[in-house]
Amino acid sequence: MNARSMLAAVAALAILVACRRPEGETSSTRTTGATDDPSRTTTTTPGTVGQGTTEVTGTPQGGRTPLVESDQMFLKKAASGALAEIGAARHVTTAGSNAEVKTYATKLLADHTKAHEELQKLATEKGMTLPATITGDHHDMVGDLTKLGGAQLDKKYAKEMVDDHEEDVKEFREAAKDLKDPDLRAWAQKQVPILEGHLTEAKALDKKIK
Repeated sequence: MNARSMLAAVAALAILVACRRPEGETSSTRTTGATDDPSRTTTTTPGTVGQGTTEVTGTPQGGRTPLVESDQMFLKKAASGALAEIGAARHVTTAGSNAEVKTYATKLLADHTKAHEELQKLATEKGMTLPATITGDHHDMVGDLTKLGGAQLDKKYAKEMVDDHEEDVKEFREAAKDLKDPDLRAWAQKQVPILEGHLTEAKALDKKIK
């Protein structure tokens, strides 16, 4: 075969190979592993250079499990109670006259502020927004106290803290056993001894300043 014939044969072979290549496929390497099912919907998120895309599975955003209604009710009432304790204690620290009562109020202000901050964080993690206002009996208690000052306030505050914490201790003891959400239940369990301490001190003050 002469040189002219050999060149013609090579050209014919090249044309044949090109014709057999699947339509739309280039000479670069074909990506494998993707599904050919047109009914499949793939959600993607941006990846870094060289990583392509990442498929997102059906896990809810944040992985949150909604609180049951009873847990939600406790959380909201606990938040209102904490705000009431904070408001009452803040008023007593400025308008009260008895040094021991004011010291007690300062302690409650710190403890309930911390408890409320923890509760806010917990509520956010559970996808809830806590009420920003004091409601129900809590609202009435703070309203009555803020009308008073001096010795009258000292006496009223000590009595209110006995009544309020007796109720709180009972409710939190029950919540520590009955709440369905483990994180909220653990928080309630942690508050029980703190509230019991507040109640013991309130009873002592109530007897002393009568």
